[in-house]
Amino acid sequence: MRKIIPICDDWICNGKPVTLPHSLSATPSTYFRNSDVWVSGRYEKTIIFQEKIPKGSRVIIRFEGIGSHATVFCNDEKIGESIGAYGPSDFDVTGFASQPSMTITLEVSAEEDPSIPPYGKKMDYLCFGGIYREAKLIILPSEHIRQFSAFGTSDGTVHFESQLTAPGPSKVLVIDPQGRKVAECNGDCPTLRIESPQLWEIWNARLYTAVLEYGEDSVSVRFGFKDAEFRTDGFYLNGQKVKILGINRHQSYLKVGYAMPDNIQVLDADLIRKSGMNMVRTSHYMQSTAFIDRCDELGIMVFEEIPGWQHISSDPVWRERTVENVRTMIQRDKSHPSIVLWGVRINESMDDDKLYAQTNTLAHSLDPFRQTGGVRYLCNSHLLEDVYTFNDFIHNGSNKGLRTPNEVHRNKAPHLVTEYCGHMFSTKVFDDEDHRLKHALMHAKVVNDMYCDPSISGCLAWCLFDYNTHDNFGSGDMICHHGICDADRIPKLAWYLYASQNSQQPVLAPSSFMDEGDFPANCPSKIAIFTNADSVKVFLNDEPMGEFFPSKDIFPSLPHPPVIIESFIKERLKKLGISRNSDQVRIINIINAVKKDQSPKTYLKHVVFIARMAMKARMKPDEFISTLSEIQDLAPMQKGIWKFQGFSNSQMVSEQILDPSSKIVLKTEISQTDFRLKEGEGFQVCRIQLMAIREGFSMRLPYLFESFKLQVEGSMERYGTPELVTMVGGGAAIYLRTRHQGPAKAVLSSERFGVTEIEFNVTVE
Repeated sequence: MRKIIPICDDWICNGKPVTLPHSLSATPSTYFRNSDVWVSGRYEKTIIFQEKIPKGSRVIIRFEGIGSHATVFCNDEKIGESIGAYGPSDFDVTGFASQPSMTITLEVSAEEDPSIPPYGKKMDYLCFGGIYREAKLIILPSEHIRQFSAFGTSDGTVHFESQLTAPGPSKVLVIDPQGRKVAECNGDCPTLRIESPQLWEIWNARLYTAVLEYGEDSVSVRFGFKDAEFRTDGFYLNGQKVKILGINRHQSYLKVGYAMPDNIQVLDADLIRKSGMNMVRTSHYMQSTAFIDRCDELGIMVFEEIPGWQHISSDPVWRERTVENVRTMIQRDKSHPSIVLWGVRINESMDDDKLYAQTNTLAHSLDPFRQTGGVRYLCNSHLLEDVYTFNDFIHNGSNKGLRTPNEVHRNKAPHLVTEYCGHMFSTKVFDDEDHRLKHALMHAKVVNDMYCDPSISGCLAWCLFDYNTHDNFGSGDMICHHGICDADRIPKLAWYLYASQNSQQPVLAPSSFMDEGDFPANCPSKIAIFTNADSVKVFLNDEPMGEFFPSKDIFPSLPHPPVIIESFIKERLKKLGISRNSDQVRIINIINAVKKDQSPKTYLKHVVFIARMAMKARMKPDEFISTLSEIQDLAPMQKGIWKFQGFSNSQMVSEQILDPSSKIVLKTEISQTDFRLKEGEGFQVCRIQLMAIREGFSMRLPYLFESFKLQVEGSMERYGTPELVTMVGGGAAIYLRTRHQGPAKAVLSSERFGVTEIEFNVTVE
């Protein structure tokens, strides 16, 4: 029988014991050198066979990801190389398995080798080195299955592809999402038909299992029934037109680079699902199968692409490896129902018809069911793929959000926007309020224009979270602050724009903390409330400030436009008898002008108008000016209590209360506390998210930088997290890894928040 044995424990790297996944470089979060990542290491592990390997067996060692070049030895004899950071590497050690043990050695380099994609020129991301994904020992019977995949279409047809070591009787079983066997056929049948299949759909992922049995060997894969097609008039899933609203994802983590185990990789898919987005692009390389598995389960579509960033080498070795990357990607992942598009072009590269004819042809020969794309920023680029996948950065905050497909290419081709915003308006979590709001509204404008144009299949934002990059990119701190979440994966304001579009849960996210001093000259600009409610009622000290509605006039095509409030003064002016909108707008402009020049004399420039408005309010001009001063202060003696209430179908569905006297509290989210590992699996990680908020108001406090002392005892230890943890902009993420079996406890203490204790338990099977 086939046996798969994890071999992640008991490695030695550069003379020190390590466990996989492992990063060769432990960098600070910010302000380090490119060369800190370009390191080398020597890994070694002795594998002791607990049982004698059956005669005739085939023994393979598989590494799921090594960054980015490794020479591999068994008992000091070279057995091969792993080239490229993102695909799996298999090494046959059958000839060494007759002994009671064998020693595997890897000489790993993370240098940016110009013969290996994506390297060769500058890049806007860092590739971190080490054996950063899991490793396993695979023991196969002499006659075994080399490869097996399944693909289902919406009519119930399953297409199988398999390779066996020799001809022989085999059988395929199909098991439905409820665990029932629904079909069976001989293993050499290329197709099989299921009546009335349960379809794989967005957020409703019905997964089938196909099992190939061959002699003593068997392999199972999950698949789904679906049809996905990009057309010139948009994207269709199972015959229904669907607008794609998605995101780009890097796989790196602060301090530990790429070395995160599977149980943390899946959390990014959970974050995407929580945001309501329905697609992710694996920018700019193959990513963890655990992440894609989770997308399969959650009903999140995937656009997967080969490694690269702008540069195309003339080196024939580099070009051959680019073609092979297409083969590796599709062969590994073709059964995943979440994947709807293969990226067969180097991200943002120039046209190269010879190379891209090869990659496109190979993709179609390996997978005739899915379309291909190739991400570019070029207009009227040569289109060899099926979909014109285009990075559109035209929007600058004051112009249109997107180009039309006709402006981008002359081809009558499907059109998918694969990046936007991002570097156009780099935004840190602790930027001032006006900056954070502009960032969110830029995203809103692009998404609105996408929904407005039926010929655009959809758009994928750049990007899910901030990420480490080379020192010639980003903000000089080795980070690109381009995300809708920070580098700790904690949402910024822009994240709530997406959450409000498709989330089934009530969303109510005000952009403002109502602090005049956060604006130039103490003049608050507009505020926005990102919500899926029908309307929002606002109160100050229980005084109604008005009921406000989604800004359909500004964002007519968004499913749920933000509620944009230019001023709260209008409601108060109505109470004074000034109800005409033009009069209200002129008064607001006068008040803002007074605040900017800090002179009440400004009122004299409008003396006739002020006198007329004073008569409407039945006041003397001086009394009226004094009242305007109180109105524009909103709370003249002290900061007031603000209430934001979301209403749908005349019922209050959400509420945020911003009370300056309320307690600042620590909101924690813990990914898991109970861990169950298999022998040899390595380790799992707990993610603890910290957010500082005011009680009753769920938005992170952007200017809070609180420090915590972190103590861990027992079966857990810190992983890429220092003993002194500091919040950045009211948020931080802590990572703890399992060490051994047994209980554990983490203690967080700070002057402001006191002591928080978290208990864990680790079981090794």
